[in-house]
Amino acid sequence: MAPVIVICSHDAEFFLMLQHIFEAEGFRSEIAQTVDEAVRLEEAGNVAAIILDCEQDFKFAAEICAKFRSGQTGGKVPIIARVVSGCDKSYIGLLKAGVDQVFARPVAPQWFLSSLRTIVGPGRDCNRPGESKSRLSVGGLTILPDKFRVHRHDGKSIHLSPIEFKILCVVAQFPGKIFSREELVRAAWPENVHVEPRTVDVHIGRLRRLLKRETGMNLIRTIRSIGYAFVNDEASRAQS
Repeated sequence: MAPVIVICSHDAEFFLMLQHIFEAEGFRSEIAQTVDEAVRLEEAGNVAAIILDCEQDFKFAAEICAKFRSGQTGGKVPIIARVVSGCDKSYIGLLKAGVDQVFARPVAPQWFLSSLRTIVGPGRDCNRPGESKSRLSVGGLTILPDKFRVHRHDGKSIHLSPIEFKILCVVAQFPGKIFSREELVRAAWPENVHVEPRTVDVHIGRLRRLLKRETGMNLIRTIRSIGYAFVNDEASRAQS
């Protein structure tokens, strides 16, 4: 039986768009427009993940999140949320309610699938023929994490410090996902090193300026009072 992705949304177009992408990858999608519908789907079993669309009704999304976290799965089902850019209070409220990952608009639909592959695993066989996990192409960049190299799509190499390269690798995997400073410290610095939040800001500033110079796009966005997000191609060009 295909694993079920519960999409909690009042937006039918958003659901149909994700349903098409997920089912092609072996997942089955179900929409929940009320809290009771979401709970019934969870109780039916085989729920692999929950996606909360928080653009129109944050209270609805937060209530569903709380229900799932206290339900029969014991809070083990991963929860992914989509929020409006700049909604700091909503973001913090969702984290407190137990959301695992938060994406801020604009975000390309395929990044929800990438997130599912990371936290859930494949619905069937998510790796397409010839697909390599050692290469990431996004935002006018090609990143080779295993070789510690990054270059523009025209082939020109971009030289980064080891810390900045690690930060780029982390944020570029999920454009639109909001990363706190604490998450970036855990990802980019050794465990036994104390890092001040201001140090993260300095590295992000350097990385952002360098990427802007090399690509002409603002690829890293500051989420006020929260952290940072790598923006997708369309959004970064719009801000340039």
